[in-house]
Amino acid sequence: MKKTILFGLTAFLLTFSLQSLFAQRFWVAATPSNWNNTANWSLTSGGAGGASVPGASDLVTFNALGLGNCTLDVALPLPG
Repeated sequence: MKKTILFGLTAFLLTFSLQSLFAQRFWVAATPSNWNNTANWSLTSGGAGGASVPGASDLVTFNALGLGNCTLDVALPLPG
């Protein structure tokens, strides 16, 4: 029983700490637009644009809530 609780707590803390290493950005453009436009990025799925443009350590999500195509007009930063 103690091992199960310890394992669960360890898994939770590891997951939480890994999520804090990157920011999450959601593509919310309604029409085709450029990657480097802050108006196309949100902190939440379907939220308001205006978040910073994703960097190399950020997690990017494209889902059905951002209908516009994304034009890659800059070199994407790759994780090191």
